[in-house]
Amino acid sequence: MKNYRPGKYGLPFNGGYVIAIADLVDCLKVIGKVSLKIGDKKQVITVLENQVRITGNEYEFGDYSIGRYAWILDNVQQIQPVPAKGQQRLWNWVKCPK
Repeated sequence: MKNYRPGKYGLPFNGGYVIAIADLVDCLKVIGKVSLKIGDKKQVITVLENQVRITGNEYEFGDYSIGRYAWILDNVQQIQPVPAKGQQRLWNWVKCPK
């Protein structure tokens, strides 16, 4: 990853790069949220429409507000960073030939 300038959050580059590819296999609605307190620790669990529960880092790094949707990915592959102009929503990315 040479020749990349340090970016935000300690990443070796600023935004505008494709860093992974994956298959989008499902999109599930967030239908509930449960807060638990065990001893001094509080844990929040989000429930998706297929009854899968989201906790831990997955919960912490996402926005699982009720009514939003969670993408279920498969075949996630890290790739060498490739410059790309990102877009909101889903978009088709075509890797330029070398």
